Amino acid sequence: GDDVRFWAGNATPSSAPFRVTEAGALVATSATISGSITATSGAIGGWTVAASTLTGGNATLNSSGLLSLGTGNDVVILDAADAVYRLAIGNTAYTSAPFTISKSGVCLIRTSGAANVYFKVINSTATTYPDHFGFLNAASGGAADLVLNLGIRRDANTQLALSFDATAEETFFSFQHNGDYQIPLWLSPGCIDTVTSGDNSANNFQATNWEAQTIAVQHTGYITDVKIRLYRVGDPQDVTVSIRDTAAGLPTGADLSSATVDCTSITTNAAGEWITFTLTSPVLVLEGSTYAIVVRAPSGSTPSNYANWRFANTSIYSGGSRCYSTNSGSSWTAYASQDYMFDLIFEGGSLEFSGLLSTVRGGNTYQGWLYVPLVTGIDGTGFNGTATSTTSTTELTVSSVWAGVPTYAKGIVLQLTCKDSSASSSLYFRMSGNNSGVLSAITVRPQVSNFYNDTAGVIPVSNNKVWWSCVASGGNTMTIYARAMGYYI
Repeated sequence: GDDVRFWAGNATPSSAPFRVTEAGALVATSATISGSITATSGAIGGWTVAASTLTGGNATLNSSGLLSLGTGNDVVILDAADAVYRLAIGNTAYTSAPFTISKSGVCLIRTSGAANVYFKVINSTATTYPDHFGFLNAASGGAADLVLNLGIRRDANTQLALSFDATAEETFFSFQHNGDYQIPLWLSPGCIDTVTSGDNSANNFQATNWEAQTIAVQHTGYITDVKIRLYRVGDPQDVTVSIRDTAAGLPTGADLSSATVDCTSITTNAAGEWITFTLTSPVLVLEGSTYAIVVRAPSGSTPSNYANWRFANTSIYSGGSRCYSTNSGSSWTAYASQDYMFDLIFEGGSLEFSGLLSTVRGGNTYQGWLYVPLVTGIDGTGFNGTATSTTSTTELTVSSVWAGVPTYAKGIVLQLTCKDSSASSSLYFRMSGNNSGVLSAITVRPQVSNFYNDTAGVIPVSNNKVWWSCVASGGNTMTIYARAMGYYI
C-alpha cells in the first residue's frame, strides 16, 4: 500500500525527504542515480513521459525516430522511419506539406494559391554582396498558368535570369549589368498551339464531309507533325490531315502540306487515341497568322465506315474554332462553340531576340547579332523572276516581302540574281540598308546579256525596312530575284 516503511530526514514518514512505501514507491528530493532507468509515465525537465514518447509544449519526440515541432499545419517534422520522406514543413500529411525532402534527397515545394514562393541563398559576406545571392520563385493560377523564374543576383543592377512561362510557352533568358539588359533572349519550345483536354464528344467525317480546326499561331516556325485525337467505326480506309491557309476565319486554298494514316491502326474505342501525322514537308507558319488543320476520310461512308475527331462541346480555345464542309472542302462553315483536340509539333522550336549580344574583353565592348538560317530560302514577293525597268530607290517592308522573316530582324542575308537583254557596267540590281541606295548595300550586275549573274550578302534592317533600286537597259528588260537565306536578330 501507501504506508511508508523506510524514511529519513523527518520524524513524520510522509514528510521525510527520503521515503519508500511498502508498494515500492520511492521519493527522494535530491538524488544521484546511476545505471539503467525505465519509465513509461511521469515528467522530467518539463517533458511528459509516455510509453514511447517525450512531449513538451509543442514538441514531441517519438522512439520510432520522429521529431515533431509545432501544432496543426504550423509544424516541422523530422521522420527517420517513413518509407519516403525525411523532412516535412507546413502539414502533418507529408503528401500535402508545402515543403518536403525525401530520403533520396528530392526537395519538393508545393504552392496552393500563394503568389510567390522564394528560395534564397544568402551570401555570408553581406558587405560584399548586400542583396540575396540567388532566388527561385513560382506563381501559379492553375496548371495552364505557370511561371517559373530562376536567377542569380549580385545586386540590384547585376543578375542572371531564366524564366519559363507555360501560358506563352516561352523561356526568357537575360543577363543584366549596371541596369542594362545585355542578352535578352526568348526561346519557345517545339510545340506552340495545343488543345489536349476537355473533350466530351466527337464528330464523324467521311466521303465529302470534312472537318477542320482553325489555329492562331503564336510564333514563326515550321510545323512537322500534327496530332489529333481519333477513333473509327468500321473501316474508313485512310485519314488525311493537312494544313491550309485561312480567309475570314475559314480554310482556303490547297494543302500547304499533308499526311495520311491507314485507319486500321486507329482504335475503335470511343474515348479515342492520339494519332500523329508526320507532314510530307514542314510547313512554315508565321506569328500572328491563322491556319487550319483539315481532316478527311474520302473513302469512308455512313452508317458503318467513318472516322471520329474528339472535340470539346464548348469554346475552350481562343485562337480558332471548329469548321465543317459538306462538299469536300469547296466551302466551309464555322462552328464557334466547339474546339477539336489537336497538338502541333514544330521543328526545333523558335527563338526571339531583342537587343545586341554584348561582351567585354580587354576593356573593349563587342556587340553582334544572332544568326538564324532558313531551312528553305524565301523568294521575295515581287522579286521572284520579275521583269522590271529602271527603278529609283524604293522602300520595302521586310516581313511582307520575305514572309517568314520576323518584324524584329536586325539584318537579312539575301541572294540577288539578275539578267538583262543587254550587258553594261552601268546596269545593276541593288538592295540597301538605307535610303541612300549605296551605303550598306549589295549589288549584282548583268555581265553578259541574257545571262544570270548573282551575289549574296547581309543587309542591315531598320525598323523592318530595306531599300532597293535597279538600272535596266530598257522597259522590263531586267529579270530579278531576291531570295532570303537567313536573318539576324
